[in-house]
Amino acid sequence: MKYIVIVEQDESIYRDKTGLEYHFPNGKYLKRISEGDKVIYYKGRLKSSEEKVKKSRLSKEPHYFGIGTVESIIPDKELENHSVAIIKDYIRFPKAVPFKIKGEYVEETSGYSNHFMGGNSVREQPKEVFDKILTLAEVDISDITQSEYNDYNQGESGSLESYSEGNKKKRYTTIYERNSQLRERAIAIHGLSCVVCDFNFEEKFGDWGAGFIHIHHLEPISEGKGTQKEVNPKTDLVPVCPNCHAMIHRKKSKTLDIEELKAIYND
Repeated sequence: MKYIVIVEQDESIYRDKTGLEYHFPNGKYLKRISEGDKVIYYKGRLKSSEEKVKKSRLSKEPHYFGIGTVESIIPDKELENHSVAIIKDYIRFPKAVPFKIKGEYVEETSGYSNHFMGGNSVREQPKEVFDKILTLAEVDISDITQSEYNDYNQGESGSLESYSEGNKKKRYTTIYERNSQLRERAIAIHGLSCVVCDFNFEEKFGDWGAGFIHIHHLEPISEGKGTQKEVNPKTDLVPVCPNCHAMIHRKKSKTLDIEELKAIYND
């Protein structure tokens, strides 16, 4: 595990999603950023005059604005010889942390020529720098709690649930304790086509359907255990169309798994 600073541009050829996806060319960057790395987000001086860009920033000056963790590295589906870092546990700072304090860089600059110029968009830093930036941002990550995310966020009403009868009642559903960024991370990894029937809304409906899909949680969650389970979007979540999602949860006595529904669909 390393501690790295990643530079996010206001305007770029890359489709970065803050706290979710960080796109970068291979080569030296693929050696600098790895799964499990702790990330510090940085922006240079504001160059755009667009109001939406100004509003999205904590400062017009060069600054650090958030932290996260690299969950995985996957190939970029649109740009050859590029990759995407899937980011988890993103925390936006309540205030900007300047990149210089009293004329001195916050970062360790040795080993980087033209430190904040092109070619150094991913910079490894010692843990002391990471801790210092957190202190300056007045962020205590031990106090961060995850929010609830469920199928309501996907256009559902919470009806996609199944129950088993008996003294020990369990609730099988796609409701789980985690923040809503899991959906975007799952889409970045698995894409937007249904894993059961391969339906893709953008291919069928064009721009109107772009980005639409349901995300299904593979493992049943026991109601009443009171424990949180770490959700891995690569292994625990899959994209399904609303039709297949409804069929998975159609009967309250049983929730079908993906292979069972595939067998029915292909029969």
